[in-house]
Amino acid sequence: MIFIDLDSFTPNDKWKKKAIKHTKNLVSLDSIEKCKDYITLKGNWSKIKGEMLALPNANKCWFSESIENVSEYHVEHFRPKKEVIKFQVTIPNLVFQEKYRTDWIKENKNVGLGYWWLAFNYKNYRICGGIINSSYKRNFFPIKFDSYFIAEKHTDNYENEEIALLDPTKKNDPELLTFESGGKAIATYESDTDLWKYTRAVVSIFIYGLNDIDDLKTARQEKWGKCQKNIENANEIYNVISEVLIKGLDLDNEKEFIMFEALQKNLDEQYNNIREAINPKSAFSAVAMACLKTYDYEWIKTEILNLP
Repeated sequence: MIFIDLDSFTPNDKWKKKAIKHTKNLVSLDSIEKCKDYITLKGNWSKIKGEMLALPNANKCWFSESIENVSEYHVEHFRPKKEVIKFQVTIPNLVFQEKYRTDWIKENKNVGLGYWWLAFNYKNYRICGGIINSSYKRNFFPIKFDSYFIAEKHTDNYENEEIALLDPTKKNDPELLTFESGGKAIATYESDTDLWKYTRAVVSIFIYGLNDIDDLKTARQEKWGKCQKNIENANEIYNVISEVLIKGLDLDNEKEFIMFEALQKNLDEQYNNIREAINPKSAFSAVAMACLKTYDYEWIKTEILNLP
């Protein structure tokens, strides 16, 4: 997961005008069932999918960073539009209970009414792989169990909710998630360091299915392996070049000079491979960055990360 700047996005005027109209109509309806029927009838969010995918670094599933491993892209409603399913799954080594919403339907206390008034609000949209959206994320939207606020109507400020799910459009959220060499997604923070940040990461990994989709794990493992190989190759070449420069390069020795140029060219290729791997537009760039952070080579700071 990487940060997607949704605040920089505005849909085309035609779509935006229709969305405003639909939202006004929704608010005027006198029953939740009529709202749900209206949403089903007028749903038009897929029409701006191409525009959202064209955002900087947004050309992939925003939750998994996959380009090919999670099926076609959906425009997913981050806060579910018609109903919210109560999150009751027991996760090993984690105590987490979703607070009971006051809007749980009496006939089924595990299903809430959802954020119907956000159905046509593009700021509630996320680009999501179809497998993740349909089989994992679905209508889950857990709130911190000791939170005192849950938005239940269109006049409530939903931004005040303390949500459990990591949101790729919130600048600091992607940093709570990292990866291991085998492709496994893990929490950046330990539970004894920051329990809520740890909880959010673990719950998100579970709900987004990040460790449950085999193709996804395999692709991340391959990404890590390629990045690791490039780093180790680069470091080996870097050390050889350093030794040559310490001993002194004989510029008058044509053979030696050609070999040195070949080494430098090879090193530049390895650098470019690493830069491409961590490029936010690339699939699983966060995996490559996690791999890079396991090394402490000086050239990584100066040549790859451009640090002083």
